[in-house]
Amino acid sequence: MQSPLQTLVDTKLVSIMFIHDYLQLGFSNGSGLTVNNIYSWSTTDYVSVIGSELQEALEEKDRIIFKFSNGAELVVGFKKEDFLCHEGMLLSTEGAVTPIIWDEGYPYDLIK
Repeated sequence: MQSPLQTLVDTKLVSIMFIHDYLQLGFSNGSGLTVNNIYSWSTTDYVSVIGSELQEALEEKDRIIFKFSNGAELVVGFKKEDFLCHEGMLLSTEGAVTPIIWDEGYPYDLIK
């Protein structure tokens, strides 16, 4: 089964919002990604990431790596200590009634 994050690959990042202690990303296909877990960027020039395409969303045992066409990477931690609340990450897709949630039960059987 393919990861729901693959729906973001080849779409452009259209917005980045830093809100209190979490992050929201908007994509050109109408999807939104909320990151509640501890995360890190490979750049501090966030404006340069807007308009870049997401080239890869790599799901590993204890982190997810988002690689953008401008070379920037966003790494979201999924170790126990990376969780700031129960819902580590949420993906809202256009037309979906409820978001897809990555919680403390991560990793799922989607990851090989």
